Amino acid sequence: MLATVGDGKQPIAGSEGLIDHYEANLVSAQDYYPFGMMMSGRKWSAGGGYRYGFNGKENDNEIKGEGNELDFGARIYDPRIGRFLSLDPLSRKYPGINNYSYALNSPIRLIDVDGEEPGDPMIVQGRKGQHRLATERSLGSSLNVGVFARDWEVQGLNALRQEIKDSTTANNGKMRPEDQQTLQKIKTQEKAIGERNKQKRKK
Repeated sequence: MLATVGDGKQPIAGSEGLIDHYEANLVSAQDYYPFGMMMSGRKWSAGGGYRYGFNGKENDNEIKGEGNELDFGARIYDPRIGRFLSLDPLSRKYPGINNYSYALNSPIRLIDVDGEEPGDPMIVQGRKGQHRLATERSLGSSLNVGVFARDWEVQGLNALRQEIKDSTTANNGKMRPEDQQTLQKIKTQEKAIGERNKQKRKK
């Protein structure tokens, strides 16, 4: 679902006639299928012709009807078929991949910000390009149950350790409490990786 909220606010009166709180001014709301096609009967608008749709991209309703063509900047996208209508400008970077597909055909996991290449919302780059936020999330939850362990273990832990080191240096050598906790999780996870590798070698 994509809900668009305006910058205005609506005062809500309490029991004594005084303003109790404010509510957001909802401009529009739509439900979408994974590749961005609007669900029939699942659209609401306050009027005024709000022109943006799936992923906040501008609708081009003149040719194919409402919500059936979106301008991603680099290319035009048709959410009904889950395909861009022109070749990926970065197609040489991705040989062997359909250059018309949206987010590598993984719309639940990946996004496409501007029509050029897919992006992973779980990966947020740190100051030196490390993937700190995603790794911290994985350490905090997913790695504990082993769901994303293979994806993040070695590369993610090393990158996170370096990011903490850089953060500590930038903070006059003082480590933040949350970094201390994360570092402890790294050590625990590295120990678990070592034990698991020992077991594999024994087999």
